Amino acid sequence: MGEGTIEITRSNLRFNKFRGYSVIVDDSKAASIRNNKTISLSVDPGRHSLHATIDLFKSNKIHFEIAPDQTLKFLIGDHKISSWQYVVFFIFMWFCILLGFIVGIVGIIIVAPVAGMIYGLTLGSPNIQQMPNSNTGT
Repeated sequence: MGEGTIEITRSNLRFNKFRGYSVIVDDSKAASIRNNKTISLSVDPGRHSLHATIDLFKSNKIHFEIAPDQTLKFLIGDHKISSWQYVVFFIFMWFCILLGFIVGIVGIIIVAPVAGMIYGLTLGSPNIQQMPNSNTGT
């Protein structure tokens, strides 16, 4: 009877492409994963939680149960938003930048946290999901 294995794949993300995500298993950092890579981690059999973080942004948290010698696969991808939200996001960001320059340094100080919050709520947050083709062990 051995440990279980979780395989985590990070898809080719459009945003945060050149930065590593921290993989958090049971509320402690287990690894870092780069864009378009797969890592394998050994975990004790039982119930666990998994999520990914980058800076202040966290993915959804997945709870899973793993048996000895079982392999579960997970995918880290972009936060799912529709194409019209991308357009609105970029228009609003350009408006914030323009407003910051028109008002001056005070405008930039006010607009920067708002722009960061909007980025985090839309494009900046990763999404993690369990893949259906995980094996059941031997």
